Amino acid sequence: MKLRTHVALVTVLITLSLICGIVLASNYLLLKSLDNVEKTTVERTCDLLESHIDKEVYALGLLAGDYATWDETYYRLSSSESSNLQSLFLNETFISSQVDWLLLFDAEGDMVVHLGFGAENQTSTSQTLLSEATHLNLTRVDEGVEGIVVLQNGPTLVAAAPVLRGSGEGPRAGTLVIGRNLDGEMVQEISDVAMIPVSLVSEGEQTMFSPSHPRSPNTNWTTIRISDDRHTISGILPVSALAGSSEYIIRVDLPRTLYFGGLDAIYSFVLLIIIICSVAGILIILILDHSLISHFRKMTSVVEAVRRDQDYSRRLPAGNMKEMNLLASSVNELFEYLEKYLAERKHYEQTIQESEERYRTLVESANDGICMLDRDRIVDCNSRAAEMLGHRKESMVQTSPCAYAPDQQPDGRDSKEALEAYIALAYEGKTTSFEWQYLTTDGTPVDAEVILGRFELTSGPYLLAIIRDITERKQLEQLKSEAFAQIEQNLRQFAALNDEIRNPLQVIQGLAELDGGENTEKYLRQVAAINDLVDRLDRGYIESDKVREFLRKHYHIGEEE
Repeated sequence: MKLRTHVALVTVLITLSLICGIVLASNYLLLKSLDNVEKTTVERTCDLLESHIDKEVYALGLLAGDYATWDETYYRLSSSESSNLQSLFLNETFISSQVDWLLLFDAEGDMVVHLGFGAENQTSTSQTLLSEATHLNLTRVDEGVEGIVVLQNGPTLVAAAPVLRGSGEGPRAGTLVIGRNLDGEMVQEISDVAMIPVSLVSEGEQTMFSPSHPRSPNTNWTTIRISDDRHTISGILPVSALAGSSEYIIRVDLPRTLYFGGLDAIYSFVLLIIIICSVAGILIILILDHSLISHFRKMTSVVEAVRRDQDYSRRLPAGNMKEMNLLASSVNELFEYLEKYLAERKHYEQTIQESEERYRTLVESANDGICMLDRDRIVDCNSRAAEMLGHRKESMVQTSPCAYAPDQQPDGRDSKEALEAYIALAYEGKTTSFEWQYLTTDGTPVDAEVILGRFELTSGPYLLAIIRDITERKQLEQLKSEAFAQIEQNLRQFAALNDEIRNPLQVIQGLAELDGGENTEKYLRQVAAINDLVDRLDRGYIESDKVREFLRKHYHIGEEE
């Protein structure tokens, strides 16, 4: 894999590591914090709504108490003038007080006044309101009661107070019940106060939230839930209702702008990291290419050329960095060492080859047969050895020398036993010389002199056998022995001949001296010459006898058998 690819992979891995780290850290730190902030915001908003609703209920209860303690209301309700009670409650007054309807009951709980304020509230029938008031036990109360009641047209803030004298003393003349519908206008007012959307839902509408979504523990009866699309976080606030009335729920919907703003920030940061890492990776690759990769490319080309051409005289170029120069210097020193080593090795191989050729030429040109033995096996031989035995060189390899010898040597010894003894002596380091008789291919016995010595190779010890044909020498020695024997016989006969010459010569000398004639002097001179010749022959015989003794002593020639 190329260095650029490595750098690119490292950059990608670093980028992925940073992205994973950012995502994990954001999920466990930023997003959870933002989620908690949104939940806290919703909880506080629900607390604010609950407080505002309690405030509205409490204000409605105070208004009911004020109207119920009017002396005129008390006296008219207690007298027989109850038919004129309706004129006491002016529409303008209650409309300004945002009261939607009013019920007035006498002491026995019978409804005597039913008023609706505002055009949209005129449709509320007295029978419906009477039924709900009776159901909630609001027709006869001894003290002020306020709360929320769920009517057919929706939740309503209701306040009931006993009708008493202005001093607050009884007896109770009746009950005053007033209501304010929790309609869209009031919900909008609550939304304006909370500054987030608020809606009223019935209890059954909670199914729009998946129970699998996370929810915070109840805080002041507020449940936090997240919508299925996770774009809205809602607070579910149960509204406290009067006893006997069904429960109603206020839902606060908060768009998760903070959470998704955090996600957008994370995505932007991840994109920024990718861009920065990509630019940094490109810059790193460019810088490395200029300062490192290009130099490595040059070094690689030189190394490839050295490997291809086996030319170690090439040198790596110097780089721009200290480490690169150190590396180039080290490699150049290695090349220099290899160049010297290969030159020396080449010279050594040439020397070895020349030496091998010289020794091979010497061995092949030798007039003696040369064999290399491994124990009792021939592992190599020269051409002369094969020629002497009459076999091909290749056929002699891995054969025993005994295969080319008679069963017995001329001295009567068994050839195999004798050879084993000579080989054992040679392996002990004793160079052995002995005469050996072998047979040619036609069965002709040939006498030879063998010198057997040990030498070492890396594979182990071997024996070198030098085989010299001594047939001619044997024949020459035989001829010499016969010649010297004949000479010795001749010398003996010559010595006897000298005696045979001297005896007649003495007779001739004596006769010449007795004759005393004129030729006597001539005869005596001839006798002296012959006698001198015989003396000279005697001296020559003595010298020949000394030579014969020398030959006998040193060359064993002329010895008597």
